[in-house]
Amino acid sequence: MKLFGDTPEASVRLSQDAPGVLRVTLHQPALRNAIAAGMWRGLGQALEALRSRHDLRVVILCGAGRDFSSGADLSEFLTLRRDPAATEAYNFHVRAAVAALAALPVPVVAEIRGVCMGAGLALAAQADLRCLAEDARLAIPAARIGVAYDPDWVTRLVAASRAEWVGEMIYAGRAYGGAEAVAQGFAARALPEASLAGHVQALAADIARGAPLTMRATKLALAPAARTPEGAARARAAARACDDSDDYRRAIDALGRKEKVEFKGQ
Repeated sequence: MKLFGDTPEASVRLSQDAPGVLRVTLHQPALRNAIAAGMWRGLGQALEALRSRHDLRVVILCGAGRDFSSGADLSEFLTLRRDPAATEAYNFHVRAAVAALAALPVPVVAEIRGVCMGAGLALAAQADLRCLAEDARLAIPAARIGVAYDPDWVTRLVAASRAEWVGEMIYAGRAYGGAEAVAQGFAARALPEASLAGHVQALAADIARGAPLTMRATKLALAPAARTPEGAARARAAARACDDSDDYRRAIDALGRKEKVEFKGQ
């Protein structure tokens, strides 16, 4: 296990669940995994380290203990967000971490239990697949502390669910459970908390067995950016790369012999 952040008590932890399956854990359980400034920096560093892993197939994003994340660590706001200049410096690392998560070339699965609020919900929205416990609580309490939820986060949440639901969360500050999140399209299913970890591990294992180039092409095609000409072109290029890959040729040969193939991402 590798730790990223200023202290072990408030850190981002990187561990390997299985071959090709890496887990990124937000760790500050005493504060429901509130994300301290050092954790934002650590998250960006951890995700950048993952991008160089050629064996990486899927990332699981979760929180330590009973919660995903209660959002940014508000105890730091009086010092680190005391004025516009300080706030901009703070937000630089926040935006960098969120962008690094979005830029991962492999599928990201968010394992969401307990509280998932504010900036924590923004991270969950960047995942490609979201698996929720039935008793998870999703909320955006920005209006209660007088801050604006980052416009890019709003856009991503709308792309992952429905605009009216996102607006209601922010305007009214209401919290919603797993079943409501599924109904709004934010996740495919909500599970009993006791079943969540096993479901996520099985899902990650299925992804890890698949062809990496197929995963990359699919991720690009599903991304909101695919609605732009540039994004659509990248998705088409990735799809063509699958057709001209060694993995495809080996898989076709193995299919004829009724053998399993181990994909290399080439």
